[in-house]
Amino acid sequence: MRGWLAIVLLAGCGRIGFDPTDDAGAVALVHDEDGDLIDDDRDNCPFLANADQADQDGDRVGDACDREPANARQHLTYFNALRPSDPALTVTGFGTWTRGPDGYLFDGDPPQGRNGQLTANVPVTDAEIWLGATIRSRVATAPGWQVAIALVDQTANNPYYYGQLYDDASNRVLSVSEWTGSNYFDRGNQALASGVHPGEVDLLLAVRTQPRQIDVIGGWPGERYQTAAVAPNYAGADRIVIPIEGLVLELHYLAIVTTN
Repeated sequence: MRGWLAIVLLAGCGRIGFDPTDDAGAVALVHDEDGDLIDDDRDNCPFLANADQADQDGDRVGDACDREPANARQHLTYFNALRPSDPALTVTGFGTWTRGPDGYLFDGDPPQGRNGQLTANVPVTDAEIWLGATIRSRVATAPGWQVAIALVDQTANNPYYYGQLYDDASNRVLSVSEWTGSNYFDRGNQALASGVHPGEVDLLLAVRTQPRQIDVIGGWPGERYQTAAVAPNYAGADRIVIPIEGLVLELHYLAIVTTN
């Protein structure tokens, strides 16, 4: 359980089409991801602590995780606390992922430090994708260190867009990147003061089709970064991929807030 950060098919703690409207009496906590003493199933912002459950626009997404708290057009449509009882994500790439009691642990693929991936087969168009993790250590011999969210559309020949924290010693950035099928392009970035390092970390990728833009916000407590870029080729995605490179890391949750 964590509470510092600024999908489950109706099973366990995660859910698709989440609707926190049950106003029955208090119930015992089953799982409280953000540590605000409100069970995830009843919390209007289950991954950011908000004990007051403030929701000024009444859209059922708590102000703590609503980037437009006065504009009622957000919906918390996906939340996965990544417990063993929650539906699994698809594992690909290198290294080993282990399901722990409260998340997925990646071993960093030592000594090569190559890329390991988790995939959620959930389509998105206009949405905000949030993840929270703990970086335990870096694989010293890795070619680089990365925490990323990638929007992938395998039903059409569209570019992939990434929001990432990336560090290869010479290039340390929070960035928006585009993969065209043959080349990567950096569409916007902000330098990281200390590279990608151990600690509690979060990443938010916000995508829009009107206008076509991607915002990325992320970092560590007291160390925040933000960048944005025009995304002229973005038309939605049919899955979300989480690439991790060169890091021993525990992924704690994945959430999606969609926008009308």
